Amino acid sequence: MPYTETVSEFFDRLKIPTNTANNGSVQFEIEDESTYHLNLKTGNVSTKANAEKPAIIVRARALDFMALVEGRMSIEDGLLTERLHVAGDMLKITNILKTLRNSPQN
Repeated sequence: MPYTETVSEFFDRLKIPTNTANNGSVQFEIEDESTYHLNLKTGNVSTKANAEKPAIIVRARALDFMALVEGRMSIEDGLLTERLHVAGDMLKITNILKTLRNSPQN
């Protein structure tokens, strides 16, 4: 995956397959940028809050989030060094972050 300059560019170009087996949403709170809401059922990303409470919340600085999705930082390293904070189902977020890392970009 090519490196992008900002988290906003990453989410603008993000294309993940829809999965009707997944419900709920993930909220990515990115310091220095914005908050992004990923609908797990449709694959849509928005900066507008959903009516439902997110199943998972991920917090990170913009540079750390980009290092994570570009493969320059592992999920485990992000958690151990406290550069990545996750509230919710750890197994589910690990799979979601791996999907983001491997997702096709425009």
